[in-house]
Amino acid sequence: MTFDATTLYGLLPAWIRLRDTAQGGPLQDLVSVLADQMAVLEEDLAQSYDNLFVETCAPWVVPYIGDLLQTTPLIDSSRIADTGTVASLCTDLQGPSFQPQIALRSRADVAKTIYYRRRKTTLPMLEQLAADVTGWAAHVREFFQTLAWSQAVRNHIRPTSFYAPDLRSVPNIDRIDGPFDATPRIVDVRPPGQTHGWHNIPNVAIYLWRLQSTALDQIAARPLTAAGTYCFSASPLGQDAPLFARYQQSIDATIPSAEPLLPGRIRPAAFYDDLVQYHAAGATAGFTQFYGQFGTAPAGTLPTDTSASLFLVVDGTPIPPEQLQCMNLATWRQPPSNTVGVDVALGRIALGPGFATASSIGVSAFSGFPADLGGGGYDRQAFLLPPHSESFIVTVAQKPGAAQFTTIAAAIAATAGKGQALISILDSASYAETLSVTLGAGESLAIEAADLTRPHLHLAAPLTVSGTADAMLTLSGLLIEGAVTVSGALGRLRVLHSTLVPGLAIGAGGKPASQSPSVVAQGTQPLDLEFIFSITGPLDVADVEGSRIWLLDSILDGAGGAAIGAPGTSPVNGPALWIERSTVFGPLFLRQIDSATEALFTGMVTTVRRQSGCVRFSFVPDGSSTPRRYRCQPDLEIANQIALQPQAGANLTAAQLQAIHDQVVSWLLPAFTDTRYGQPAYAQLARRCPSQIAQGAEDGSEMGAYCHLKQPQRLSNLRQRLREYLPFGRAAAIVLVT
Repeated sequence: MTFDATTLYGLLPAWIRLRDTAQGGPLQDLVSVLADQMAVLEEDLAQSYDNLFVETCAPWVVPYIGDLLQTTPLIDSSRIADTGTVASLCTDLQGPSFQPQIALRSRADVAKTIYYRRRKTTLPMLEQLAADVTGWAAHVREFFQTLAWSQAVRNHIRPTSFYAPDLRSVPNIDRIDGPFDATPRIVDVRPPGQTHGWHNIPNVAIYLWRLQSTALDQIAARPLTAAGTYCFSASPLGQDAPLFARYQQSIDATIPSAEPLLPGRIRPAAFYDDLVQYHAAGATAGFTQFYGQFGTAPAGTLPTDTSASLFLVVDGTPIPPEQLQCMNLATWRQPPSNTVGVDVALGRIALGPGFATASSIGVSAFSGFPADLGGGGYDRQAFLLPPHSESFIVTVAQKPGAAQFTTIAAAIAATAGKGQALISILDSASYAETLSVTLGAGESLAIEAADLTRPHLHLAAPLTVSGTADAMLTLSGLLIEGAVTVSGALGRLRVLHSTLVPGLAIGAGGKPASQSPSVVAQGTQPLDLEFIFSITGPLDVADVEGSRIWLLDSILDGAGGAAIGAPGTSPVNGPALWIERSTVFGPLFLRQIDSATEALFTGMVTTVRRQSGCVRFSFVPDGSSTPRRYRCQPDLEIANQIALQPQAGANLTAAQLQAIHDQVVSWLLPAFTDTRYGQPAYAQLARRCPSQIAQGAEDGSEMGAYCHLKQPQRLSNLRQRLREYLPFGRAAAIVLVT
């Protein structure tokens, strides 16, 4: 029975209710108060029952249930501080949380404790444990199985344990030093680590794939006419980048055939062998382990395979596996006849002579990236604008009939003067357009990609925006190849989960094509420029009192030059900056820094006003001028080294202090796996990066844009669990594959 106010009041005798009505209803008011308290009591009783089960209990109950099982508590998201800045800026968005999901899941760990203990020491259990605790794909190997040894002829013969590898087996040779390397080795007695000490009897390797594999459905391949009319890049930006395999969870990755199920780069040898096996089997299935139709490709011509990682559609016609050829296109060459050549290592596509008149290629593929950041086809439901009834909403898709408009320019024209307007782009196509937005007083416009899509805006000229001091433009989920120019007044420009390609485009060698700014705003009115989980090139924003740049969980790439402002004898400074958990490539010239938390600056930072603001738990290059710093590097490490000297710091000479300073700043520098946008490991800290940076955030995670991933905590949790579940006498090597 529901004890709401109406039900409780209806239980009273009728004569009492009539008398209460005659007196103005004081008893009814009292009953409503009692009903509210009874509702609180009911909710508390229901939660008390839910707290009996780990699947439904409140977060604070999880450690208590774990204590009943005598589990060691792990670091989880409840111990991670949230500044709430994103939520305060995104009050008009829907969703329970505006922070990414952190894979520090104590609830799942406690829930599976008995499951783990029943299967303790088995390889599939260790593999599932590693995947559950870290949130990354995992593969476990026992190295004693690949040790080469002398054969006992009379018994215990191991035909696979030979000393010399089979040089005729291309797939086996290509797997050497990888997670699925089956080539026998001699004993390595060093302690197991990331790159050495693997091959010994007690050693077990736990391979982890940190990069995410994200689907991009029917994106437009970029024609590379300079290389030839038959040459295309699988990326709409035209850069060389490897294609990734689809991550299929809940699999037994201990088996050698599990490589196509893990989110790593597709090896050319594996892709070639996959096609060879397909043809050897009779070529009747219509799909292979890597290749097959999925997503929104034309249906009916080929069977759908939801486990595939790559699919091509040429001029609306799906390409079957029979017409596919694995090629090395580092030097362009045309495949024979009516076939399509694919280089999965470079993401290049070559059409055979039979496709001489082809003009477009639709690519369904998977790309790798460290996090859900920038324009990408990942889940962004928490960051979608809610469709309010008072909003004017239009849809865009290139396929005729799939939406109201086929161009973004037409949609912008339809929303002119509509007040609160939303343009939703429903596909991941490329839109080569020239766009201009004019907003009236109090108006707001959002150009938003639908969830799991990544439309590509190929701008022939900068997207120009003009409006009033209380107008707002939101760009969400977009990949923008070009610049955005704010002409005149605009109160707020918000960029959510989008990418403004650094350098406006990608040039030769995957480097930025120029140092031109991605956003130009030289008006005289204050502007709030917000980047949230986004990537952008240099910013050219006027230093107007009241203007502010927000960088939250984002990457600002100066494309080889200054990220904000301009150097010189009289530098042109940008406005105030508020930055949290972000990475900046290039120097900064600012009026002031209001707040900098867990930021990673690679270039010199120059601020005019240093009396206000604070920089904390960040890396600031030596020689920078900033507001007061708290536990920043390399300052903190210099102070620690001085404190370790035999004599007190006050007794050290100026020359000794300078020597310590010079020695620390020479090695305490950020190191990245790749600094070129468009590559899978863009802005990811390298394994050799000093721990003072890789674990220098307030909670012990890394500084910079990937702070929210909490990678050090994930690895710490895994090591904690391995101490409990690893077989006795075994030694584990945690190997990061990506």
